[in-house]
Amino acid sequence: MARGGASARLERLLSMVPWIAERDGPTIEEICATFDIDRESLLADLDVVFLVGLHPFTPDELVEVAVDSNRVWIRYAEYFARPLRLSPQQGLALVAAGAGMRSLVGVGEGGPLDRGLSKLAGALGVSEGEAVDIELDGSDPGTLETLRSATTDQVTVELDYYSYGRDERSTRNVDPAEVRFHDGHWYLLGWCHRSEADRVFRVDRIHGATATEQAVSPEHLERSRSGVGDFGADDGHPRAELTLAPAAHWVIDTYPHDSARAARDGTISVVLPVAGTAWLERLLLSLGDDVEVTSEEHQGLARSAAHRVLERYR
Repeated sequence: MARGGASARLERLLSMVPWIAERDGPTIEEICATFDIDRESLLADLDVVFLVGLHPFTPDELVEVAVDSNRVWIRYAEYFARPLRLSPQQGLALVAAGAGMRSLVGVGEGGPLDRGLSKLAGALGVSEGEAVDIELDGSDPGTLETLRSATTDQVTVELDYYSYGRDERSTRNVDPAEVRFHDGHWYLLGWCHRSEADRVFRVDRIHGATATEQAVSPEHLERSRSGVGDFGADDGHPRAELTLAPAAHWVIDTYPHDSARAARDGTISVVLPVAGTAWLERLLLSLGDDVEVTSEEHQGLARSAAHRVLERYR
């Protein structure tokens, strides 16, 4: 079965596409076995590859994918065969990203990736032993330390928290279960006394954290550790169905979603959990003409939000 999520799909495509391209028509069974993916998911991934290219998206500017007699061929568009001119900063970023890709499925030692990275690193004058400092998150180090200490000491922590979904700031008492780094951000997982449920809090949205002397509930702690293992939205949240133009495809890589299906015209139909109406309004306004709302209950939401904004300036 294919791993879920946009990030996992991107990782799979980045390793699968060059693997197929350098072979003379591997069979679908070979590809599925190598990348631990079922046939349906593979064909869905190949539908996405069909859309990769450059404006004006004519056939010569698109990656060519051919599936015939249970075999797959991928040929790169002419643009990708041209030498690239990279700045030193872009080259260093590429070396760092390429080094991280070595752990992906199908990327073996001594292969094209290793040879390419070696040449690029040599041209930049860097070696694999050199370190790169990356600022991963904007969280306050003091807040992180308070949360870690409260988690270790098993005491309740009081948070001054900004909820992006509801566009409000509130005080929360939380029994902390874990501080975790995921996809570029720090998160606090725990039991929220206000919501009386497991919750996930992004640390960079915590404006203040104070450890109390109140011991956490063992029942809450055990529930949080077993019940909050993913960063998807709660099942109780309503869903919005959107059709995204190519310029809005970043949405599926930025927000949790239940499903995303690419169409031949370059659009993607996505189902998003909605934690709050204010969040969805801001998203729709930022996307403008690059999004079409297809869920009936959210029709006209962007128009009414835009009208309220205009009224403030009159």
